[in-house]
Amino acid sequence: TPGVKPSVTKQPFRILPLDIYPSAVNTLLDALEVFAAPEPIEGYTCPKLHQPVTASKRTKVERFPPFVAFHLCRFRFDPYTATLTKIRKNISFPLTLKVPKFLYAGIDSPDDLVLYAVLNHHGTSTDKGHYTCFVRLSMMEWVYCDDSSVRPTTVEEIRTYVEEHVGIF
Repeated sequence: TPGVKPSVTKQPFRILPLDIYPSAVNTLLDALEVFAAPEPIEGYTCPKLHQPVTASKRTKVERFPPFVAFHLCRFRFDPYTATLTKIRKNISFPLTLKVPKFLYAGIDSPDDLVLYAVLNHHGTSTDKGHYTCFVRLSMMEWVYCDDSSVRPTTVEEIRTYVEEHVGIF
């Protein structure tokens, strides 16, 4: 629309909540595309033109913090039952992520993002369950944490475990 400029709001972050409910979301990249996709703003009236205009908003990252958490939103509100349900689907993700251009708004190319941990929720409901975690100690060394138990593990074991129990890798 003539006379209307894009506006930018900058906001620091450490966690990116990613919607994995859409059927087209099967990978971390798919979830990032949904996160960065333009969203229409219905009924927006331009303050300069004083008339309705087509408007949208989108999220891009100008600079990543040293550590960022990708939160795969595995719980969804069901309006018919008025309850939260757990989304149980496979979401694959890489050990190293090259930041896609559709997500990045900075000038210089960002460094690749390296996976340092995978947090797992065990259980089928939202109100109970158990959490475990895989943590990278170095580029070649991983551990599995389960309450007070910590033991060495391998990427192969993580892949197998996550595919069988959580459905993501």
